[in-house]
Amino acid sequence: METEQRKPLAEPLGDLPEASWEIRVGDHRVFYTIIPSQESGRAVRILRVILKGTMTTREALSKAGKP
Repeated sequence: METEQRKPLAEPLGDLPEASWEIRVGDHRVFYTIIPSQESGRAVRILRVILKGTMTTREALSKAGKP
């Protein structure tokens, strides 16, 4: 469910094409995807956590580098 802090990505990110959601935690951003799970029906796979600050998301991802 979309909230002020949690939202689906409007378009795929070049470095993280499998990311479908983003959550804001202060100056950090967490990019993740929701996957089906046999036990609970679904699970969250965290793909990357970055320090965003005042940069755009794309700028912050490029500065963060590859995992």
